[in-house]
Amino acid sequence: MSTPAAPPTSNNAAYHLLGRVLDGDWRVVELVEKRTDDTGGCFSVGYRVEDASGRSAFLKALDYSPERSAEPNWPSSCAQ
Repeated sequence: MSTPAAPPTSNNAAYHLLGRVLDGDWRVVELVEKRTDDTGGCFSVGYRVEDASGRSAFLKALDYSPERSAEPNWPSSCAQ
């Protein structure tokens, strides 16, 4: 059985979407916890979102702050 990974401490907006209403009236209702045995998702934060009719979906919020701080010209370096 895996255990939840420790949440990161970050000022990046990707980590602070819970409770917000996004375009298209999607409300961010739950942070999807990363588990210690999860793979991938190094630059993302997962959430569950719901629309006004109650439909549920997964939201992947991208967080490129580690790449941006390591490489000032990060968009160009990602394309290479």
